[in-house]
Amino acid sequence: MSRPRFGRRSNTGRPSSSSLTRRASRVVAAAGGVCPASRISALIPIDTCVPAPGQGIIGVEIRSDDDDTRQQVSALNDQAARIALQAEQSVVAALGGGCQLPLGAYASMNDGTLVLRAVVASPDGDEILSTSMSGNPVDAAAIGRRAADDLSAQGARRILQT
Repeated sequence: MSRPRFGRRSNTGRPSSSSLTRRASRVVAAAGGVCPASRISALIPIDTCVPAPGQGIIGVEIRSDDDDTRQQVSALNDQAARIALQAEQSVVAALGGGCQLPLGAYASMNDGTLVLRAVVASPDGDEILSTSMSGNPVDAAAIGRRAADDLSAQGARRILQT
């Protein structure tokens, strides 16, 4: 049975500032997940540290035959996040991987254009391959596959097999 998916970028598990300071002197967290905002000492740009594919996406699964629930949860759907997720997941699928790969992918909308940045890194971090692709949001999956093809041409499959 197919299950419709609705995506939205957000945070889970918002740590309190006191729990952060009790456990560690330095913490890297999603900026939206840190409370209060004054505790953020630096923002790490996406170009510096590309997050895992699908990071921050919240999905709601419903029964495929439940039209009432579909109508109710459709208000939660963030179409831009859903398109971004499709591109990011395409990179993972095309490279034959899952959540354990040393792979980052982040897609976003910029003036109606889908922009995807993807990286593959060797486990020791000595080799980092990167690519950026952009295009029409209706081609999100194809943009993700093109990014994966470019990473493969740079040697990503060799890195991912180690």
